[in-house]
Amino acid sequence: MQENVWKPQKGQVMKIFSRRLIAAAILAALFGTLSVKAAPANDTKSPDQEKQEQQKRYYLIREHAGQGSKDAQFILSCCEHYGLGTDQDSSFQIRLESAEQGQAIAQFSVGLCYAAGRGVGKDMAEAVKWLSLAAEQDYAPAQTVLGKFYAKGRGVSKDMDAAVDLYRKAAVRGSAKAQYLLGQCYESGDGVGKDIREAVKWYRKAAEQRNPDAQYALGKCYYDGNGLKENRELALKWYRMAADQGHAEAGEAIRGMDEPAE
Repeated sequence: MQENVWKPQKGQVMKIFSRRLIAAAILAALFGTLSVKAAPANDTKSPDQEKQEQQKRYYLIREHAGQGSKDAQFILSCCEHYGLGTDQDSSFQIRLESAEQGQAIAQFSVGLCYAAGRGVGKDMAEAVKWLSLAAEQDYAPAQTVLGKFYAKGRGVSKDMDAAVDLYRKAAVRGSAKAQYLLGQCYESGDGVGKDIREAVKWYRKAAEQRNPDAQYALGKCYYDGNGLKENRELALKWYRMAADQGHAEAGEAIRGMDEPAE
């Protein structure tokens, strides 16, 4: 019998890129659409020159956004969320200006800044205020984070009913994290009637989007026969998918499946 010891498989190691690099790639693509000439391949610039170039491009994006370009408005929000094209000292103020103009991603970013005390003094009341504004625009990441705040009583009174409502809104919009959290609520009966089948439904939706926590939870449901017919083969499948993403508990579960019963 082959031992079910989890090991990273060739081709299964995920290449994880930082959000800043992703946003930078979007910036580069958009600059092309705005007729900004690319530098020659042999052109080398100092870090200060590169920073100045990025700032020039950022202000060009702001100019086009102000003229009503939807693409520019979107990428401007991304720039302000990730601090691209701005110096660190002015980054928060620029995000705040966009948030005050009603841009959901900027409102979300400002809320996170207040929650973490990044670029501004920590203020949970302000964090909840800005996250709520973004959530009201159906911005799923804000709904998910705000739901967690309600679940933990962070900046607001603990309210699982409100948390579940926010998780559900984000889950319906496709947020894998919210789908997993909603599944947890159904499994525990916290803030909603306990319903393991409904929990499995949301775990599966999130697991299929490669959320490792959901993959582990779904694997455990198969292993325990909880809401599903017991199936060790499918349990192992989902455990392995979670473990391939570095989920420690999934790796332990795989090793545990080979330990002889006492």
